[in-house]
Amino acid sequence: MPLGIEKFKIRANEIDFRHKITLPCLANLLQETAIHNVEAIGLPMQVLLDKNLGWVMSRMHLKINEYPNGAEEIIVETCGHSFDKYYAYRDFRVYDKNNHIICTATSSWLIFDLAKRQLISIPDFVRESVSFCTEREPLPFPKNKIPSLQSIDYQTEFIVHWHDLDMNKHVNNVIYFQWVLDTLPADILNHFRVSEFDIMFRNECLLHEKVIAQAEIVNKTTDKSQEKKPQIFVHKIIKESNQKEVIQAEVKFV
Repeated sequence: MPLGIEKFKIRANEIDFRHKITLPCLANLLQETAIHNVEAIGLPMQVLLDKNLGWVMSRMHLKINEYPNGAEEIIVETCGHSFDKYYAYRDFRVYDKNNHIICTATSSWLIFDLAKRQLISIPDFVRESVSFCTEREPLPFPKNKIPSLQSIDYQTEFIVHWHDLDMNKHVNNVIYFQWVLDTLPADILNHFRVSEFDIMFRNECLLHEKVIAQAEIVNKTTDKSQEKKPQIFVHKIIKESNQKEVIQAEVKFV
């Protein structure tokens, strides 16, 4: 699979009050680059859809050194590098205008049966369509589990709306990034920025379902002198109807 390279100019609707790209928008650009790369090597989304199949993300771990400004041009590079029975692995590197790496990400993906609404092993025709990228060494993929919540410091409820859905007719990956961050108080989002975001996807969410997003501060402190130290949160989102876990996440702010 050849290296996928896309150039993007950060638009006004993709930035926050700091005039920096938002994390959900950055994640969206990574996903867009991945889709284009898969199509470029002969596996368009329509080929999967015609077989009632689709790609779904299983895990993504972002490390962000710097956020690009509005109107800034960035280059997103992606490299698919391996399969096992169920997972396809893909890396991302994001460069600024000076060709410095400002973000890296590792990810794993699964094939989803849209009729049965279940995951399947990667079909032979997918394996035969893909030649792996050899231009870049694979980034280290996290093997650790995301810690479970021991208590709930923040909680918010969300309802799935029509515009939250993707081509698989379930909530788009990027919406979960937004929900995780929207669970936290504005004071955290205003004064800190995300340096790492690790998210694992467990179950799908469909139209009109109600979910409960919960977060715990990992490094709680009562020491006023430590209030500005990096903040670490663990998150989970569950369905209200059956308490099934939808995602887990760990987010580090600096």
